[in-house]
Amino acid sequence: MLIHYNIMKLLFTLLFAAVATAQNYDTVNFQNTTGRQNIDYNNEMQKGMRVLKRTDGSLIVAGRTGSSSNIMNDFLLICVHQDGTRCSDFGMNGVQDDSGFFTSAIYDYAIQNDDKIIISSNFNSDLNVIRLNSDGSRDVTYGNNGIVTIPAPSDAMGSAGNGKIFTLNNDKVIAVWNYSFSTSPYRYKTAVYKIDTAGVLDNSFGTSGMLSLNYGGFSSFCNDLFQSGTSLHLLSGGIPSAGTGRVTHLQKIDLNGIPDSTFGGNSILEISNVNLSAAIDIKGSTIALCGLGLTVGLFDSTGSPISSFGTTGIQFFDITNAQDSGRDIIIQPDGKLLVLFKGRIGTVGEDGLLMRLLADGTLDTNFNDATSSTPPGVFSMRIGGNNTQDDMLLTADGTLFVTGYANFFNPTGFDIMISKLLVLDAALSTTDVLRNKIRIYPNPVNDLLHYESMEDISKINVFDLTGRKLLTSIPNQQQFIDLTSLDLKNGLFIVQFETLNGLTAMRFLKSNL
Repeated sequence: MLIHYNIMKLLFTLLFAAVATAQNYDTVNFQNTTGRQNIDYNNEMQKGMRVLKRTDGSLIVAGRTGSSSNIMNDFLLICVHQDGTRCSDFGMNGVQDDSGFFTSAIYDYAIQNDDKIIISSNFNSDLNVIRLNSDGSRDVTYGNNGIVTIPAPSDAMGSAGNGKIFTLNNDKVIAVWNYSFSTSPYRYKTAVYKIDTAGVLDNSFGTSGMLSLNYGGFSSFCNDLFQSGTSLHLLSGGIPSAGTGRVTHLQKIDLNGIPDSTFGGNSILEISNVNLSAAIDIKGSTIALCGLGLTVGLFDSTGSPISSFGTTGIQFFDITNAQDSGRDIIIQPDGKLLVLFKGRIGTVGEDGLLMRLLADGTLDTNFNDATSSTPPGVFSMRIGGNNTQDDMLLTADGTLFVTGYANFFNPTGFDIMISKLLVLDAALSTTDVLRNKIRIYPNPVNDLLHYESMEDISKINVFDLTGRKLLTSIPNQQQFIDLTSLDLKNGLFIVQFETLNGLTAMRFLKSNL
């Protein structure tokens, strides 16, 4: 048995080593030999906005739809399994549209721990937050028949056509609304609201339930936010009051809206002459930002630049002749950065592109695309005559799902795109900031997986290699995870530990030997 185990261990080691630098579309297991699916709904125009993962590992591809490229004001949700097949327990054949709802614009989407879906929208100049049940039906227990309506702030002169939505770990919601408060010249600012699980505005948050982001005369939009432990990071970008130049503001508050004075300058990190406000990701003590002009920034938990990423913590890239702009960013478990951006490979239109950076900010030349003329470190996602990829989701096994749109011109033009890439060296591993602080044993394991930790663990999750969550539990005094109730077959699985300092995960082999 010992010999058999050592052979199995060697095989698994060789398997993961052999694919360590591979990345390509999944051409076998996504219902399409290209590793992509285009979704044309009711012969209308569609754009993909978010990829959300449900607790069973299936995905919600969230976007907007309408009769023309300028009128895509209705929400559209498509549920697919990770093999590309549609979900039978969601909407009609895996699709849910906005039938019965009235919206003037769709802003953003988020998902709760119980798979309920939150939608941020605008109707009659008010912010509307909609909640759907996990099957896509209206959640009538939320707000007023499934909708929370928040009137515009008293100084609002109009919506800025932009908002964000975020679900906290306790399923309360943070709703961000950008609006104009001056029209000569146009100036914008941000209102942040906290909504409880019943759909009631939390009046203890900010002032009477609203936190106003005020950056001393700057005209700015809050474009993204991120929860790290008991803190929120709000990412904004804009222009100075004089109307020229660019600026980025990253503000850190607690979950009650109280500024964290230990971060940046009295809770605000201000970065001049650059707009890094497209997207934020945080892993452990590392904060990654990306934005306009294809700029990428890396900062520590205090807001100080990470010097290994350049003296200012910021890198500038010009991949397609000054046509580039960051859309989304993910910190891999090994510290490398995946950056989704739009550029222009051809002479017209936009193209979706993906690059990977090493910890020092240089392009990872092992991240190649043999089918296009992009430089080493850059992967082209070009399809159709015009396309943009806007959001990505990295699962535990290194599978990357990306959504956006492509223009196929006929028969209807814009279609939602969902792409499945295999980036296997981006799989969860123990090469993160906690790798030496938590260990598991025995491995292989039959029934009880024990763990020892130098960190305070708040939650334990077990996944299979498709990303499907099999178990969520809190630590026990005996420090073991009972696998007997899961009825696992022999094979590889992933255990993930959540701590206040971040996440760490490691593979274990389930074996009856």
